[in-house]
Formats: sequence, structure tokens, C-alpha cells
Amino acid sequence: MQFTPALLLDLLAWNWPRAKKLAWWARQLVKDPAAETVARHVHNEVLRILRPAESMVRRMLLILALKEPLSPIFPASPAKAGVSGDSTPSPTHKSPVLPAKAGTKAGAASQAQFTLTEPLTIRLPSDAMPVVKFGPRIFVFGSGMDWRPLPSEAPLPPLPAAPLLARLSRLDAVLADPDAHAARLARLIARLRGAREAGRLTRLSPIRPRSLMPGRASRPLGELTRSAITYVCWGADAALDGAWDSG
Repeated sequence: MQFTPALLLDLLAWNWPRAKKLAWWARQLVKDPAAETVARHVHNEVLRILRPAESMVRRMLLILALKEPLSPIFPASPAKAGVSGDSTPSPTHKSPVLPAKAGTKAGAASQAQFTLTEPLTIRLPSDAMPVVKFGPRIFVFGSGMDWRPLPSEAPLPPLPAAPLLARLSRLDAVLADPDAHAARLARLIARLRGAREAGRLTRLSPIRPRSLMPGRASRPLGELTRSAITYVCWGADAALDGAWDSG
């Protein structure tokens, strides 16, 4: 597919609402946001939605960051209207998913920003290859093997809810103010390019290749969402190859 600047803009307009729906879906799985712990199966199910949502958003930010000059594509929130200069995302954003929290310190916001890069190493999810344990097998010639499963182990304890909720909040912040985070990513890309031009060994892209995208094969995703994610991946690859300069 030949991507043009107009098609990249349409990609952002079509798929940004999809990313918001994924973030909303993940947050709805956490029944009690005020709880200190979350059941392990709920935690895993939220991550199955959150990983592809983060990856999708990260690639759309890359498309936006590679646009020259960087100009606002999405409407700014009222809190940022009239603010000029390169500033960090406002911690009091107005998100349709997460209500704004007044009084949040800027220092805390700088320590909890959305991760723009993806790790180069691949980690299989904990439940990708379930381990089945069996009891002792007694073989009697001519009668086959007699076996029985071991008794089920005690249920695993719940997990702390704070890290998961913080991850959801960071995604909400990006969805509420993508231009500021795209500017962060543009500066990171410039630093990577500068390091390579200086002869230093560095990564070529802040994201993984399409086939290694985190959460791309997540089970809860429908075929329409998978297709949208694949389309966003193609657009990110095209932006990296200079699609913004083709129009």
C-alpha cells in the first residue's frame, strides 16, 4: 500500500478513537479502582487489552512525530489552550476516560510518563505455555499407563493494583494530549539519529518490527481491531520510510 500524507492523516483520525475504546475497555475490567489489589486473572486480562492499545498508540505517535513540521492534529484540551512552547503534558488533562486530578505535582507527572520505546527483548506472557503437572505414572506391561493429575494448588494471591492503574493513567494522558507526547518522541528520534551520525551504536527505531509488536496477537481482540492495528503498523513503517515527504 502506498501511503501519502493525506492517507496518514486519515489513519490517525480513524484509529485514534479505536485506541480510546481499547483504553476504556481495559479500565472497565477493573471493577474497583480504589482497591489496593486486583485479582490475578483480572490483571492478566487487562494487560491483554492494554498491551495492544499501548503499541497502537505508540505507532500513531511515531507517525505524528515524523511529520515535519510538527503541527497539532488533534484539538488541544482547554487547559493547554493559549500555552506556547515545548512543555511536558499537563497532569490535569481532561480525559473522557479518566477524570482530571487537580493538584497533581509536576514532578510526579515527569516521573510517570508514557513509555515511548519498546524493549528489544521478547518476553513470552506467563500463560503462553501452561505447564501441566501429572502424578506418578505406573506402567504395567500389557495394561498401558495409569496416571492421575496432581491436586490443584492453592490459588495465587492477588496483585497490587497501583502499577496497573498507573499504566492505565499514563495511556489516558497520551490519549488526552497526543501532540505533547509526539513532540517528546520527535526529540527522542532526533537524539537517536544524532547518535548514529556521530558513529555511536544505537537502536534504529523506538518501536519493534510489525511482526514483533507487543500484544498484536492478543486473544480478546476482534478481527476488526486486529486489522486496524495492522493498518497502523503499515502506516508507521511508511512514515519511517519517508511517506510524509511523498506529497
